[in-house]
Parts: sequence; structure tokens; C-alpha cells
Amino acid sequence: MKCLFKPALFALVAVTLFACSKGNDKASNIDPRTGKHPAGWAVANTGGSHPTAFLSVPSSCYECHGKDLKGGISGVSCFTASRSGMSCHANGPSGHPAGWAAPDVHGAAAKAALSGMNGLARCQVCHGADFSGGIAKKSCLNTAGCHGTGIMAAHSPKPWLSRIGGRTHTSADPSNAAACAVCHTAGANSSRKPSATPPAGTAPNCFNNTLCHGVEGHAFASWTSAGFHGAAAKAAAGGITVNGQYSPVSSFASCVACHGTDYNGGTAQQTCLKTTGCHGANVAAPHPARPWRSTTGGVTHTTTDTSNAGQCAVCHTNGANSTRVPRAGDAVGITGCFNNTLCHGTEGHPAGWSAAAQHGAAAKAAPGATTGFSSCQPCHGTTFNNGAEPSCTNTLGCHGLFVSSPHPAKPWSSTVAGASTHTTTDPGNAAICAACHTAGANSTVVPPNPASGTASCYNNTLCHFHQIPFAPPAVDPSVHGSLAKQNLTVCQTCHGAKGTTSFDGLALAGGVTTIACSSCHTFAKAHPTAWQGSTTNPGETVIYSHRTAGNIANACSLCHDVTQGRTAPLAAAPSCFSTTFTNSLTQTGTCHANGPGVAPHSVPYPNHNATARSNFTYCLGCHQVAANAAGSKPPGCQNCHLTSPTVTSTGCTSCHAKPPAGTSYPNIAGVHASHAVLNVTENTTQTAVCDQCHNGLGLGTLDHLNRARARTSSVQANPVVFGSLAFTGGLAPTYTAATQTCAATYCHGNTLDKPASAILSPSWTTPFLTGSAASDCIKCHGYPPSSHAAGITPAQCINCHPHVNSSGTGFTDATKHINGVIDATGAHTVPYLTHNAVAAASCLATNGGCHSTGTAASPYPAATGVPPDCMSCHTLADPLGTGNGLGNCKSCHGTGGTGTLAAPTGTTWPNIRGTNTNARHPSHQGSSCGYCHPNVDTTGRFTGTIAAGTVAAGSGAGVNHGPNKTMTSGTSQTNVVNTAAGIVPKTPRGTGATCTHGSLAVSGCHSGPGVQTW
Repeated sequence: MKCLFKPALFALVAVTLFACSKGNDKASNIDPRTGKHPAGWAVANTGGSHPTAFLSVPSSCYECHGKDLKGGISGVSCFTASRSGMSCHANGPSGHPAGWAAPDVHGAAAKAALSGMNGLARCQVCHGADFSGGIAKKSCLNTAGCHGTGIMAAHSPKPWLSRIGGRTHTSADPSNAAACAVCHTAGANSSRKPSATPPAGTAPNCFNNTLCHGVEGHAFASWTSAGFHGAAAKAAAGGITVNGQYSPVSSFASCVACHGTDYNGGTAQQTCLKTTGCHGANVAAPHPARPWRSTTGGVTHTTTDTSNAGQCAVCHTNGANSTRVPRAGDAVGITGCFNNTLCHGTEGHPAGWSAAAQHGAAAKAAPGATTGFSSCQPCHGTTFNNGAEPSCTNTLGCHGLFVSSPHPAKPWSSTVAGASTHTTTDPGNAAICAACHTAGANSTVVPPNPASGTASCYNNTLCHFHQIPFAPPAVDPSVHGSLAKQNLTVCQTCHGAKGTTSFDGLALAGGVTTIACSSCHTFAKAHPTAWQGSTTNPGETVIYSHRTAGNIANACSLCHDVTQGRTAPLAAAPSCFSTTFTNSLTQTGTCHANGPGVAPHSVPYPNHNATARSNFTYCLGCHQVAANAAGSKPPGCQNCHLTSPTVTSTGCTSCHAKPPAGTSYPNIAGVHASHAVLNVTENTTQTAVCDQCHNGLGLGTLDHLNRARARTSSVQANPVVFGSLAFTGGLAPTYTAATQTCAATYCHGNTLDKPASAILSPSWTTPFLTGSAASDCIKCHGYPPSSHAAGITPAQCINCHPHVNSSGTGFTDATKHINGVIDATGAHTVPYLTHNAVAAASCLATNGGCHSTGTAASPYPAATGVPPDCMSCHTLADPLGTGNGLGNCKSCHGTGGTGTLAAPTGTTWPNIRGTNTNARHPSHQGSSCGYCHPNVDTTGRFTGTIAAGTVAAGSGAGVNHGPNKTMTSGTSQTNVVNTAAGIVPKTPRGTGATCTHGSLAVSGCHSGPGVQTW
């Protein structure tokens, strides 16, 4: 029972924990050995044993506690509020604690088991045997505000029964029966009378006919289990034995006697409807939820005795509240399970059902209400021999006396028209077939690799591992072949003789022979004739290959020599160590002279792309295009390539675009597209541009192969290794993977003069080109560069850079851009040895040209890409200045001459006057420079002819006449002079140089032939 009270229990707690100071053997409440109350005398909450002792004989307490119970000789008052930590009764043992009037307090105490202060008998001590007042002079009857005015009972009004949480006597402990008998003997004052008169002298009890109830409930503790009371309810009337226990109560009709005709309580006042933990909280039926039909050992109505039909009709007349309704038009009879009055019509099978053509066809059909093997089980049992109807197994005249199956004897397979065969069974019946045939049990066909999982006819869970029929054209040849070549020995299980060269079909019991593989594969027994991976079979376009055949050691060895030196079991079968083989179609293909599995190339084969491009048919001798299982040898092309490389055999698009243009690795666009403009010489793999950032990682390298084989979706480590272009100008480029930025590369203007807007360390993920020259050019160099003369406009770039268009916004020859050199010609060759012939003010940057005048300190050669200043060579004076150039040589050779002629007057080259007192150069000023320096005219300009692209021998402007500031003139050290006049030069030139005049006459200038000191 539930805990009935708490406050009431505090009312009669311990009177004392200690008794009189000496033993008192006259009082039964005192332990004579200790002189104290016995153990358990006063206990918190329940009161212990002293309330019962006091209420039974109050005077027994007077000797020690006094007649007024205020203490007596014990000194312990019975009017104590608390003692030793326990609540007592401050108003004395005859009162009640605060809150006692609440029904949940005193009512719970009154209905509790008779013990301590609990139970109705304890109320009688003070309130009288009939509860009308007693010594307390407080009646429990006719009490307004308590049990109720006019209610002559010590409890709530009758029927004092509630199933929804209200007041109810059903929770009263049966130990209160004697107190109940005061009013209810023989069912007095009750709506319920006992069914029989008990024997005289029978003590009052709730369930023995002395009060209101007879023998109630059921005699078995296990009655509440569905397996017990459910079986009893579904049985016929008259009793039933369940699990060795006999119940005299059986059938639904016996239930209504107590639970009501509608099962909603009845005299038992216990409903069978909507019962949580039993039939179900939302099931308004005296049985489990519909369809209440299990074929797997669960609860089911199919085992209900039909004699219960009258009770079933309460809810199910004409199929009400059912998933099944009787068929219209069928005869209707007196209430019964199978006569259309309830849910079912006439059951059983129609005439002629025993013929296989009828019941066999229905059983093999797709599962449904009346078809499929599952439709047989409700009547014939889950194993077809444990139902209410006849067994389907071991049936003489049907499936067979010794055939323990619901179908004909195995192999139950025939190719004869009209004969019995399982091959027409709908696969939807597989789950039922699994009961006997899992993993090929009880079958002549066993799957090669039994598997677990959902039962199916063709997935190795039952007997077969492929669909039937399985030969082309019923199935695609590639499907048929790919499964077969995994292990041809498996095919022999059904289509040949194990361990032989025979694939000619297998004879089964009953005269049935399976299909022979050799009926299609005429020459090769069990595989295509053209099976070398490089040729096709007649009438087909698909190339088949044995390269991925499995179980070579056992399957291929059935016919071939796979170990070298062994005589092939099938004479016509080639050895696996053949160099070439010509099949019966006269097709010749390359083989593997070193045996199967030994590659005819290095492994790994990084540069296989070169071979594949030139002879892909050769590759197909071993490899397939499609991917195969990881780790397979040899691998398929698409074990590395994401798509077929044969579609674009000369590009890179089988893994990524060229350049990459996607969002996932390896085809991540980034700023790949803008790098396609790099101008480098293409290579044989057509990856020269790629190599500038992925040097050594590209096509044909082991690194590229390994990265492809990894087939990862994330960027792999160290993706950037710079090529030669980035190092141009002596730079040391770097790439930071964490930020995806490069630095110090030639490609981004690190060797050029550049504005602040230049992006020297660009991010791989952030494009910055806009298509506008004004904003794009300044990302690497000025527009024009700041090193150029002020005032130059983009439209003038073409003057020195002819590959730029006339507007300076693009290129007429883009190959000259980012190519490792500065293509600046200024419309002339460099060096421009004959520039003296065209030199003019228009050459100066201030006038739209390229050059500046400069000073003697201007460097030569100038920095790469910077036009040299005029005075970087003409160190004495501006060569375009009046009197210095344009017809004289004074800007380099001095002003010692007369008129416009130059004559060296200095002491350093090229203005050396000579070392003796005669100062030879000035004394020669009247002579033509060309007399001693051939090909120089009287103006000092070059007059000879120079072959294109060469520097001619000799001296003079435009030949061996600069361009530098050292004594090495041009590209030659020779100083050709007028040897025809007998002048032989003395080298080197400079201080102390002499010349020999071989034929000069004595004159005012010369003293005749001989050595002359210059």
C-alpha cells in the first residue's frame, strides 16, 4: 500500500525512551532485565509499539506516568511535545496533531494496516466501537465538514470508490475488516452483496463473503501476463491449462461476468479498455492494438477460439474497427468468425486448390493478402507445419511424404514447359525462403561467399549470387563479365566441373543441366576471345581485358600455364609467360614475357604519360581506364585521374583544367588564369608555364604521380617550387604556404623600378588585374616607369618597345612580356654603333626620345632597361652641343683641332695628345682622321659597311669606336690604321705608344721612315 500519512504518525510518538529507575516486573510494558521499555517502544513516524500498548490497556501506563499521565514516578509526561529528537503529543495521548482533520492525513492513517496508531480499530478506542463518540465524545458519523452531514459512516459517502484519484476504500488495508464489519457484515449498507454465505464463525475479511466481496480476482500471480490471461481469454469456455497452471476461468464470455459486457469495469470495477501497461493507453479494446496479428510469435487473434465470436461481435460486427471487412455478396450467417458477420468470409481454399497450378502459383507470387508464401503462414504456421490448418511439409500426395518443405523436392528446378520450378518465384518471397535456405542450406546451389543482411535471391544470403538469367543480352556484358572474372572457379560451381577445364554446364537432379559458359565463349571456354585489353570481339565496341581477373593462381591455372614450365591443362590456352599471343580471331597482342603481374616498365612509372600518348593500346594490355579497388595491380587510369585521360590525352584536364578553374583540389582556380601569360619556351609535356611555379612537380615527375595517387581533396604540402623565370635578375623567390603568397619573384616586378602601388608579394587567392592598363601596369612597374624621362606618355612606349600597341594599353606581341628580358630597342639595334649618323635633339627624352644628356659620371653600361645618357660615353662635352658634335669629335677627343676638327689635347684616353714635346695629335690636326684611322671621313664619321649583327674590324665611329669608357674599344683590341701608307701600329695605345712609318719621306713633319714616338 501507499504511505498513508505523515502528520498523523507524529501524534503518538514515543512517550519515553527511559522507564522507571528500577525494574517493574508487574508491568508487561517493562523489560524486567533492564527496568526499561523494550526496544522499538517509541519510534519516529510510526510511534513504535507504545501506542498499541496504551490503546489496548491505558491503565498499564498509570503506575509509572501517573493517572493523569503527566509524569508520575517516571517524570516523563505523556503531554510532551518532543523527546530525544522525536515529535510527541503535546495535547496528551488522546488528542491528534495539528492538521489531523485533513482527509489525506487521518483518512490515510485510518485505512492503513493495523499497527501502532494506524487502523480503524485504533479510532474505535476513543470514538467508540460504533464510531458514535466514545470516551472522546466526538462522533465520526454525520459530521458536517468531514465525512458529511447525513453520512452515517466513518468514511466518505458510498460507494466510496474512485478510479480517477478521488476517495476510495480500495486502498484500505484488509486488516481493518473487523472495524468494517460494524456496518458492513453480509454486505449491509453496500451496493454489493457477497455471493455466498460464509461458514458460521468466519472472521471478518474483505474477500471471504463475510462483508461485501467474495473471493475476488484471479488465483495466479502470473495472470497479468499476456501469455496467461490472454491465452485464457481467447480459449473456449470451461477452463485452460497455461504453462502447467490450470485456470477455471477461460473465454471472453467469462471476462464480462466481472468486467462488464462492454469490458469497461463491471462489478470488478476494473476496465479492460485503454489500460496502460496492458492492452495500451489508447487501445479501446480488451485485446492488443489492431491488427492484433503477428506471424513471428507475437500476440495474434488468429489463435482465438471461434466460440468467442459472440463477444467479438460487440466491437466487430460487419468488420467494424477492423482492417478487414467481409466481402459483399457472400452469404451471411449466425455470428461467427468466418461467415461474413464479423470480419472474415468463408475461409479455406476454393475447389481445385490442391493443384500446383493454383496454390503453387499463388504461393510463388509477390506477397499480398492472398498471395506469396507469407499468406500461407497465418493458417499453416510460421514453419508451415505449426498452424491450425494442415501441415505443408511431409505431405503425401502434395509436396511429398519425406519432403520437409512447403514446395516440391529439390532442386525444384525444371526447364520443361509447365513443370514445377522455383525459378518463377517472385523475389519478394526471399524472407520466407530464408527460413530454410539461408547460405544455401538444403539446396544444391550454395553461394560462393555467404553474406549476412537482408535476405534476397541474388545477393549471397540464400543460394545465388547473381540474377537469373545472367547471360547477355539479358544483362550488360560488362556486368556479367566483371562479376565472373573476380573468380572463374565460382562459375564452375553451377556451370562446370570444379577443378577442370570444363565450363560446359552442370547436371542437376531431375535431369536439369545449367547453362554452359562455353555455349557463348566458344573458343575461350569461360571468357571473351579478345580478352587482352587491346582489341574487340566481333560486333562489339567494348574492349575487354583479363588484367583485373581475380584468383589467378586457381582460376587462370584451370586452363593456363601461370607458373612457367608447366604444361597448360588446355592445350590451346597460351602461357602467361608469352611475349605475344594471336587468338582465334587472328588478333595479336603483347603479353607479359616475365609472367603475370610483372610490369614491362619501372614501377612507379612517372613518365607513363609519354607512352600513353603515343601508344595507349599498349597500356590497355594491362591497365583499364576505370578505377579498380585501391591497391589493385595493375591500377586503373582513374585510380589517379579523376576523369578518363583518354578524352583529352594531350591536356591535363583529366584532373584539373589548364589552368585550373574550379573550387576543389586539385582544380582550384585561384589566380592560375592570370599566370597563363608567362612567356617561356614550351616543353614536350606542354607544362612549361606550369613549371615556373611547380618546378619538378609537374607531369612526368614522381612527385606529380604520388600527388595524383593520393586523391586527396585538400592541398598537399609544398605545392610551389619556382622555375628559372622567377629567379631572373639574381632574385631568391619564396612562397609562404600559410598565407599563399609569393615574394621576390621576377614575375611581379622585383627587378624593375616601380611605384608604391606595385604588389610585389601577391596573394594566390586575391586577383588584382582589372583589364585596365592604367591600373594593371602599375602593379609591377610605372606607367611609364619613373626612370624614364619626365613627360613620356604611354602612347610613346612603342618608340622603345615595339611589341606594345600604339596607345600603350596592350601588346601587339605579348610574347615579349614577362619573358625574362627587357625588350627595349628604341627602333634601333643595341648597341647602336652608328648612332652618330642619326643623333639629333629628338633622341632626348625632353623631346620625346629615350636618352638624356647626363654627365661624365653617368654610368655605362646603364642599368638593365635604362637608356644610357649621351655623356656616359661622350665624357668631354654634350655631343649635341653646338661645336661639339654633329660633325666633329670634340665631345670625346678634345678641342685641339682647328675649326670643327678635333685633336686630342689631354692626357687620358681617348683624349691623349701624345707623350713627347711634339704632341703628335695636335700636330696631326691638319690631316684627316681617316688617313691614320681608315673608314673615318673628314668629319670623323664612319663610312664603311657593317654586316648586319656584327661589329666590323677597324677603328672610327661606329666600328671599333666605343661604346665604353675604358681603353678597350668596342669588342676588339685591334687598332687598324693605314698600313698602305706604311704605318704599323704599336700597341697598346696610350702613354709610350709608338708607330712605324715605313715609306714616309723626310719632311717638315717627319724625319723619314722609322719608328716615331707618338
